Amino acid sequence: MPATVTCPYCKGEIDADALKCRHCGEWVSSEAGEEALKLKAHRRADFIWDVQTAHGKKAGQELEGCVKWVVIIAAALVGLVYISMIGK
Repeated sequence: MPATVTCPYCKGEIDADALKCRHCGEWVSSEAGEEALKLKAHRRADFIWDVQTAHGKKAGQELEGCVKWVVIIAAALVGLVYISMIGK
């Protein structure tokens, strides 16, 4: 039977070589906790990259296209207002 230790967070009994407490889910090994955080951050960055490139363009490029259409529509509206004022 493996040796057990007490979890410093929840005081539950865990294996002496455990990296994470099975009761509370806290990392009991600082090295394992740091590695898990690095992996989580890496996965998040990969997910963001996948979302940005899913349609073949980055998020900034989509925003540029929207801004272009807003400017075109605003210019058309200003032109229509100007033409209507001249006609009066």
